[in-house]
Amino acid sequence: MRRMKRTLCMAVAALAAVAVVAGCASRPAPSVYTDEDRALDVASFDFVWEKVRDVHWDPGMGGVDWDAARADLRPLVEGCASRREARSHMRALLGRLGLSHYGIVPGELYARIEREGGDVNPDAEAGLTLRAIDSTAVVTAVRAGSPAEAAGVRPGWLVESIRGRSVGDLLDALAEEYEGQRLRTITASVLGNRLQGGIGDTVVVSFIDGEGLSREMSLPLVPRRGEPFTLGNMPAMRVWIESRRIDGDAGYVTFCNFLDPPRIMKAYNEAMAGFMDAPGLVIDLRGNTGGMADMVVWMCGWLVAERGAYIGTMHLRDTELKLVIPPRAHPYEGPVAVLVDELSVSAAEFMAGGLQALGRARVFGSRTAGAAIPSLFERLPNGDSFQYAYADYVSADGKHLEGSGVVPDEEIALTRESLLWTPDPVLAAALAWIGTQGQEDASGADAGGE
Repeated sequence: MRRMKRTLCMAVAALAAVAVVAGCASRPAPSVYTDEDRALDVASFDFVWEKVRDVHWDPGMGGVDWDAARADLRPLVEGCASRREARSHMRALLGRLGLSHYGIVPGELYARIEREGGDVNPDAEAGLTLRAIDSTAVVTAVRAGSPAEAAGVRPGWLVESIRGRSVGDLLDALAEEYEGQRLRTITASVLGNRLQGGIGDTVVVSFIDGEGLSREMSLPLVPRRGEPFTLGNMPAMRVWIESRRIDGDAGYVTFCNFLDPPRIMKAYNEAMAGFMDAPGLVIDLRGNTGGMADMVVWMCGWLVAERGAYIGTMHLRDTELKLVIPPRAHPYEGPVAVLVDELSVSAAEFMAGGLQALGRARVFGSRTAGAAIPSLFERLPNGDSFQYAYADYVSADGKHLEGSGVVPDEEIALTRESLLWTPDPVLAAALAWIGTQGQEDASGADAGGE
């Protein structure tokens, strides 16, 4: 059995969403479930139980009776009638821990990766970002230059249906299927997937615009941002980074996850080098699904001059590891705003929470996912992939981010009304703050010169 390991700070909810939209949404007809299949599932259950027992940072398993959990659930796997059923019992086992970064990603997803050349995601998109707000699907962003922008779609518009299917019904079905789980990531991914397809295809979307009028639009699909990247036993994921100067000449950089370090770190370093004279810097981590902790500390090295500073500590069973920032010779010294939302996960929480704890950045947006512990991936005997945490994480100011998340310095809850009034209220607030920092600097300089 192949057991490649890769250390990641990326919650399985994001990968589960990939499985939902890419692997399980179009599930093939069930095959015959054999005794051999069942034996592999039992072996996989045993592997999962033993791995958690051996590597959990707390020998007491956080108060969970792990032996009792095995006694309760292993017989159910021994008597199951399908791999899907066995998988549900393994997820129930992991669910007793009450933590993120534990999960099972179906092996069918990997079969599809191999069959389709390494990238399970559709090739094209319309350029819209949707979020569920108050049980409705709301456009929260429209990418510049996208078909959606060309068609006149604006943030704050409601989406009634996609491809003829009611979005309200879809949201209700997801809420029922994933009751009690981290639904926002899955919901956002499923909604986004409905707007994707092949290059040259079109997607029909029914909107309610800012005036309350219904509009049905046929949006052409264009190539998606980013390039596919695969690490160890993870599904292939798209990776992209963008940077530019925005209002008031501030620097702005955003990226979807902390993966593909040769390409992303090169682009990030080039962006930061070009922003050294900027009056402020915005790092947009909204929707960032996490990734490699090493990339976080190297990115923070552009912002922190103090030697020995660290963003947080990983507590393993027998030791601890501080995530120390390697400072650059000439770091950026201007004001830094970090943007986050409920889909900012794991390594993105490390960066936002770490810079906040060091007093090096002001955080804007909504509370992050609270899925912030380091993890590994391994393949199971039955071909599924297993994600498990191996350490607790505490930010530099002593806060446990797992389960609580990063609380922004300025919390800004998105509503349909706020989006219709200001296309990006969170970014607007960050830029307004950066503007005040420039005024304060100028005022201080004047006072010192008198």
